[in-house]
Amino acid sequence: LPITSDYHTNLSDASYQGGNWSIQADGLHSDATNQGDTFLFTTSKGKNFVYSTDIHLNSNTGAPGLLFKSNNNLTSKEAYAVNIDASSMHVKMWRWHEGEAMQLMDEYAIEKSANDTYTLKVVVIDNWIQYYVNDRLITSLGDFTLQRDDKGQPTAIGDGYYGLINWNANATYQNTYYQEISDNTDARIKDIDVTSTGTVEQKPDFNPNEPTRIQYVRNDASSVTIHVTPNNPNAIITAFDQNGNPLSSLENVALNEG
Repeated sequence: LPITSDYHTNLSDASYQGGNWSIQADGLHSDATNQGDTFLFTTSKGKNFVYSTDIHLNSNTGAPGLLFKSNNNLTSKEAYAVNIDASSMHVKMWRWHEGEAMQLMDEYAIEKSANDTYTLKVVVIDNWIQYYVNDRLITSLGDFTLQRDDKGQPTAIGDGYYGLINWNANATYQNTYYQEISDNTDARIKDIDVTSTGTVEQKPDFNPNEPTRIQYVRNDASSVTIHVTPNNPNAIITAFDQNGNPLSSLENVALNEG
């Protein structure tokens, strides 16, 4: 599939399996109506990266999405994928291991867009994957077995090819770009600690790739101060309350806000 200037992307050498894929004036069209899983493969490859695309839903059925760290092998698929379901407005993330699909998160409902266009983005560092829809974080997880629901498994994929996936949908992809994460763009946290006028449990060892961090305080603590050391001094650190609103400061955060 020759990539022309009508499709804004830095993907290289595209080919597809299943459905009808074509570049038109408004981007890459994919019609997989009643075709099941269809794929766009490329020769662009990455390990740690930000990968995103705009998707316009041309119908209210099916589920288009992103494919990443793929081995480009339909016989024994190894890949991660995220998508958006046009009929249910649910999003999900899964992976294939030796051709078997394994769900990595429970499906999550999002609000319907007024113009039927959605921006899907993943941020991937080693085993850590973050999934955003319209710049809203949907999930942040590591690809390993998690009790109690056993989402994932212990064979994380190190690197692979970027691509696209379309299950039974009619959709248009545009602005599909990947950016490798370098030392200058690495926004991981090097260390994090919590202090309080109340009692704080002893700080456990910190792993910059862990998707979730917990440090407990006792009920004699009315507020906490969060001390963050970023890997990159230019990183912007933001904390949010339970309603998703950004906090103005990481100092003396009331426990009924964090």
